Amino acid sequence: MDRDLFRLFVEIADSRSMSAAALNLGVTRSNTSHRLKMLERDTRAVHDQSSRPWVHLRIAKVWG
Repeated sequence: MDRDLFRLFVEIADSRSMSAAALNLGVTRSNTSHRLKMLERDTRAVHDQSSRPWVHLRIAKVWG
């Protein structure tokens, strides 16, 4: 996972909005939103790889 993306998440949480976080970071809100989506994608990939029961549950739903 990219540390800069994690720092972005912390900044959004501290600022309580993406607009305020973008202003604090000196980037556009669009850039902040795009980078947040990247973080979500990265963490979802890590979660999917590390949580075998969920993978089996998804397979069961498809085949069940």
